[in-house]
Amino acid sequence: MTTRHGWESGATGGHPTPAAFLRAVARAEVNVLTYAPAMAQVATVSGLDERSHALVKLAATIAMDAPSSVYSWQVNVALKAGVTEGELIGLLAAVSPVVGSPRTVAAAGRLAFALGIDTGPNAGETDEGA
Repeated sequence: MTTRHGWESGATGGHPTPAAFLRAVARAEVNVLTYAPAMAQVATVSGLDERSHALVKLAATIAMDAPSSVYSWQVNVALKAGVTEGELIGLLAAVSPVVGSPRTVAAAGRLAFALGIDTGPNAGETDEGA
């Protein structure tokens, strides 16, 4: 059975199966904060607007060398909050001196992936200005 969220329902009816929930979280299809109200309040008590909060979380994502799935999640949140792709590049430039070259290079690839940008050997040949 599928719920309104597109998850498979477990024996409890309204809740997703563990496998469906994990797939949805890994694909950034579900807001896990819905399941952790205390974490959701962090954005409220931080005093930051939604856009600034998203940028700070993305900076932390870069600093901690998080996996690509976390980048996908955080980039999606940032874009929904009104952050532009150019500002994401600016953020990467801003944290680069703090996190170092290896993390900057890794983050660039993960940001590109999250934005759907091809970084393969033939990528960019059709980009404007290339």
